[in-house]
Amino acid sequence: MAVPTMATLRSALITALGTVTGWAESRVHYDVFGFDSDGLLPRSFAVSIPSTVVTDRRRAVKVRGSQDGMMVTTTIRARWVHRLRADGQRADYAALLADEVTVMQAAASMVLSDIGPVSPVRIQRRVVGDGTWHLTEVEWGCVHLYGIHDPDIP
Repeated sequence: MAVPTMATLRSALITALGTVTGWAESRVHYDVFGFDSDGLLPRSFAVSIPSTVVTDRRRAVKVRGSQDGMMVTTTIRARWVHRLRADGQRADYAALLADEVTVMQAAASMVLSDIGPVSPVRIQRRVVGDGTWHLTEVEWGCVHLYGIHDPDIP
């Protein structure tokens, strides 16, 4: 198994979501995206890697002949927003659910060699701001090696 960097995982999801027509990465950081007025652009998204959990502690110590790194599960999250028009909230909600399927299909098409599958873990949906915006957040989990022993691994 190759050792992907966190930037590689994040970049792969950004690339996958960027292939959806009309979608673009937000210039606003993930933690304020959807809550800061600068980040409320329809069909914009933000991606974050909030946590990595060691799943095989035996691999945390280098043993002769073993692969460099330890097995971990990394969480990858994406948030995006849709506008809910006052006179068309039901239609807008139906459209955002349809977009959610498109986004999930794009994420499922990510090609990340030498790592385990990137599997959806949780989808959370909520209205934000003054009620004219809907925020969707999806969390994926990815099992892979995390290179901690080889200084040549970026």
